[in-house]
Amino acid sequence: MKITGKILRVILIVTACILTIACSKEEAAKLEVSATKVEVVSPKATFTVTSNRAWVLSKKGNYNFRIAPTNGNSGTTEVSITYAANDSGTNRESVVTITAGDLVKTVNVVQPVASISFSPDTLIFEPVEATKTINVTANVDWDLNTTIYPEWVKSIEATGKTGNGTIAVAVKENNDRVSNNSWDLEIVYASTLKKQVRIIQEAAYNNPPTKPVILTPANNATGVSVIPDFTWEAATDVEGDAIDYYVQVSKDGTTWDQFPAGKATKLSHSGTFKPLEPNTTYYYKVTANDNYNGGITDSEITKFTTSEKDAYTDGEYKLYMKSTKGEDKSFVVVFTGDGYLPEHHRYGGLFDQDMNTSIEGLFEIEPYKTYREYFTVYKIAAFSNEAGVTNNKTGVTVDTKFGSYWSGGNSTYLGTTAKRAGIYEWCEKIPEFKNRTKKHTAVAVIINADVYAGTCTMWSNGESIALMTYNRNAGSVQTDFVNTVKHELGGHGIGRLADEYTTSSGFYPEDSKAGLREWQGYGTYLNVTVEPNIAYSPWAHFIDVEGYSHVDMFEGAAGYKQGVWKPEQTSCMISNLPYFNSPSRFYIVKRILEMAGEIEPIKMSDPQAVKLPKLKALMDKFIEKDVQKTNPYLSTQSSNTYYPGWGGVPYDFIPLAPPVLLKEGEE
Repeated sequence: MKITGKILRVILIVTACILTIACSKEEAAKLEVSATKVEVVSPKATFTVTSNRAWVLSKKGNYNFRIAPTNGNSGTTEVSITYAANDSGTNRESVVTITAGDLVKTVNVVQPVASISFSPDTLIFEPVEATKTINVTANVDWDLNTTIYPEWVKSIEATGKTGNGTIAVAVKENNDRVSNNSWDLEIVYASTLKKQVRIIQEAAYNNPPTKPVILTPANNATGVSVIPDFTWEAATDVEGDAIDYYVQVSKDGTTWDQFPAGKATKLSHSGTFKPLEPNTTYYYKVTANDNYNGGITDSEITKFTTSEKDAYTDGEYKLYMKSTKGEDKSFVVVFTGDGYLPEHHRYGGLFDQDMNTSIEGLFEIEPYKTYREYFTVYKIAAFSNEAGVTNNKTGVTVDTKFGSYWSGGNSTYLGTTAKRAGIYEWCEKIPEFKNRTKKHTAVAVIINADVYAGTCTMWSNGESIALMTYNRNAGSVQTDFVNTVKHELGGHGIGRLADEYTTSSGFYPEDSKAGLREWQGYGTYLNVTVEPNIAYSPWAHFIDVEGYSHVDMFEGAAGYKQGVWKPEQTSCMISNLPYFNSPSRFYIVKRILEMAGEIEPIKMSDPQAVKLPKLKALMDKFIEKDVQKTNPYLSTQSSNTYYPGWGGVPYDFIPLAPPVLLKEGEE
């Protein structure tokens, strides 16, 4: 068959068409991603994959995130990446790989640390009704974490919670002049993380008091006491608020010591519980405070200069009198106070007055008056935070140096939380007391409280601490403070005598007799006996001695009416009258002379003691100086007000508490 040109042309055209079609069926592969880096600034981010081929996706990285879908066909597909909140403290980075045939694309995925901030981060309102806005900057979703607000918050509205946004806070008016309103608004972000914004509303406006006007010490005053009295004119307050005052003192006008004065317009220097420095210039101001918002006003600053030292410091001691007999073994008695404030310790002030009265009260009674020269006496200052004494019965607590307490009511018992160790530690600031054998010492604690009470603690080795309240309004000789000193310190503490009054109508307990005899072996309670025969009593050596016929056996002593005897009808140990019976005086003198080393110790619990020659020698010494043999008060007492035959005990007499007896080392 002959192919003509026309046919050939047709064949060529058809072939060309077939080739064209074949070529079109072999279109080139295509793979595209919308971004090569994606930042996940919220829990979810997206990118697109465009391809003309089927594709698959893989991820690389150590972070737990979800991606979907993980494969697709030709066309354009949205891929989402979901991360949990990033609280790691560093950015997270991963790589996503998309493959379509031989084509490969990668997307770097970055998740920054979840972040949210507030401007301002503390929202402060004035006390009026108002609305303020907090601007929120965030790279994550967030929301308010509560729908319950304080009563003073009117409303809270949040916008733009998928990123940057605002929080509008509205508050009501605050009429409280004392306190600010304050609350923490909590915001949760990135699903689990939390932050707070402090919301504050200021207290209502308050008019402060006027300036106090200083009176004393006057500005530029000189020669001011080191324990001065600060006084000022009261401030005023337009709202009628009560005003508290604070005294402020400074040596440089910059650093101030502050002492509260309460609502008084006078303050005796205390606070630091030490006097000011002598010959020193001080700056001084008074602050008035109505205790409402901004209610503080200072006076003008003045200055003054102190004088030479005119007051005790805390723990300062002074020698009151020095023994002239038995000097190396003299009996050392220390007087101190409890419940005395620093201002009471001006030289010649209340502390000095009360201690001096106590000391002279002891030495105005025989035999202490006659044997005064055997004693060395000290006073030592002890500053208390508060005046008075703790009353255990009423629950009133007073902050004092030694923690003295009174049982209250009709009981006259006194105690102290300091016990022996604390009181002795204080007294040992005095070298002569510290270096003395403790049987050569006695301590008297005078308590600044206007009640009738006294208790003495006595140890088997001769130590003693007598506690006595300073009863300033005594109604009788029996309750007079100086006679309490005679009884507690002179009778118990130094004389080691027993009480001779009767508080029980019963017999002296049989099971207590052995204990009494044991303590008599320590030289204690030798003015009473449970032996009914005077020949076996501790005062048998007074039998048939001229001038002492009144010494005998009188039943009723040591708290009991029967089965125990005393040597005379009356004594300081019965009713606090300023008279020690004859055997009591003898035993006081005996102890004084033994302590001074002038006589050998005599154990009077020894049944043979009465026969010892050295006892007779001591008795001769005693009689030689014994100047008050009988009670001068007996003849003046009416039978209408005193128990008949009881030697001067009034019907309304309240006995002091019995001594506390402790073995050596006990507290």
